[in-house]
Amino acid sequence: MGAERRRHKVTVVLNDQEYEQVSLKAELTPFTIYEYCRKAALRHQVREALSHEERQLLRDLYKIGVNLNRLVTWLDRGNLNEVALEIASIQKEFTGINRYFREVLRHGR
Repeated sequence: MGAERRRHKVTVVLNDQEYEQVSLKAELTPFTIYEYCRKAALRHQVREALSHEERQLLRDLYKIGVNLNRLVTWLDRGNLNEVALEIASIQKEFTGINRYFREVLRHGR
C-alpha cells in the first residue's frame, strides 16, 4: 500500500529571521526544508543529525570503552604500571568530553 498522494498546499509566511532558523534546523536533519516543516507540523519527532564534533565524541567514547577492556585484561595479568598510565590517558579524554557537554548544556549545540 503506497502513501496517499498529497493534494493540499499550505503556505507559511516567515520573516527573514524565522526562515533562517527553520532553514538551519532543517539542515541539521536528513530532510529538505519542506519535509522538515511537514514533519514538524504533524508533530513527528524530527531528530537532528549529529554534528562532526558529536560524531567525534562518539568515536572517542568507543575508544575509551576499548581502553577500559584493555585495562581489565592488564589487571587480570597484574600489569599495574600499564594500568596506571592508561587510567591517566582515559582521565584526560573524559575531561575533554565533559568540557564539551558542559558547553552544550550551557549554550546548546
